[in-house]
Amino acid sequence: MILNLRTGDMGIKIKKNIQVNHRGRGYIHITWKSNYKSYTDYHQLKHNDYTKDFVEIPELLEELPYSLEASFHFWYKNKINNICDLGDSEDIIKRVSRKVNGGLNGINDRILKFKKNK
Repeated sequence: MILNLRTGDMGIKIKKNIQVNHRGRGYIHITWKSNYKSYTDYHQLKHNDYTKDFVEIPELLEELPYSLEASFHFWYKNKINNICDLGDSEDIIKRVSRKVNGGLNGINDRILKFKKNK
């Protein structure tokens, strides 16, 4: 297991001596190589800039404007606003959590924080 010193995340079990390069970066912690690839493709087409490859240099997602744009891209690509527009019930919070996190890890805390800040 490798500790991500930026986030303190130790939740990914991996084989010894293999680094996890496509871990959470950006404002909503873009994770997985496929999401880095999706953002790379989007960025290159939108900006006609084929010099940036976020799969090959994932640390770029730690810098502005890429950290912000990658988060917006993930949100838009996964149509998360469509879910948010359905309301603010616990079911909606769970549906968004599944899209962003792939599951319901920490959902009770997320629901409490949502209600507190509503």
